[in-house]
Amino acid sequence: YFGSLDDPQAALAEWNRQAPDLMEGRLPRPADDTEGVTVRMAVSKFLTSKLDLVNTREITQRHFDDLYCTCEIVVCEFGGDRRVDDLRPDDFAGIRRKLAKTRGDWASKNCGAWALGSQVTRIRSLFKHTYEAGSIDRPMGFGTDFKRPTKNAFRREREQKPAKMFEPKELRRMIKTAGTQLRAMIYLGLNCGFGNSELGKPPLNAVNLETGWVEFPRPKTGVAHRCNLWPETKRALKAAIAERSEPKDPQHAGLLFVTKYGTSWSKERAVSPDKRGVANPLSAEF
Repeated sequence: YFGSLDDPQAALAEWNRQAPDLMEGRLPRPADDTEGVTVRMAVSKFLTSKLDLVNTREITQRHFDDLYCTCEIVVCEFGGDRRVDDLRPDDFAGIRRKLAKTRGDWASKNCGAWALGSQVTRIRSLFKHTYEAGSIDRPMGFGTDFKRPTKNAFRREREQKPAKMFEPKELRRMIKTAGTQLRAMIYLGLNCGFGNSELGKPPLNAVNLETGWVEFPRPKTGVAHRCNLWPETKRALKAAIAERSEPKDPQHAGLLFVTKYGTSWSKERAVSPDKRGVANPLSAEF
């Protein structure tokens, strides 16, 4: 019973209020019980806190985007108006089950052990923040099933993937074929172990061609990285610097590598909100 036939709109409104709980087999809360933090409120507070960390460069924009996508999944699965203290272990077991099987509307591919583990960690982080921020009076009860995959699952997935290895013959062919900038980047990758995100960010003053050293901290961790350059790497860097394009944006003026369009090789944001991956210009060039 949701209301009188004399006021059908009020009855419909009451049905809409109770329906999410009834459909999930839960006892609806009284209409006057308006206290409590909803999932949407918890997500908003969590993302606001993380955005502050982006602004102070304590976490990267890409990490924030990953958190944002996970929060979208949580709101979609639990409902934005669901009270956080109503969530039960069965709810978390259910969202893990869906993530482990497929991402459904969130992506068109299966969620492997590494992706599943990352999602579980981020969801736990969301509700841990909710408790530590004082929004709920007790830690979230995730139950026994809402955990990262086992070490065996990670190991099996790793063994099923082909080895990420280029043979010397392939590397020489890449170096021979690559353009001036990409050749210098490949040498830095081989010589110094730089990855894609690192190659797009070093400033010009990180490289000293006279002494033959490059000094540049890891962008993600801030750990110092100092490497002695091979003669081949120095020659490749010298050629890349000589042909370097003029940056369009003043903030890119000090970068070692600039695209032919005068922009940065580093991109941390997704191309559009509906795309989960980050389009890295260096990956496309490689």
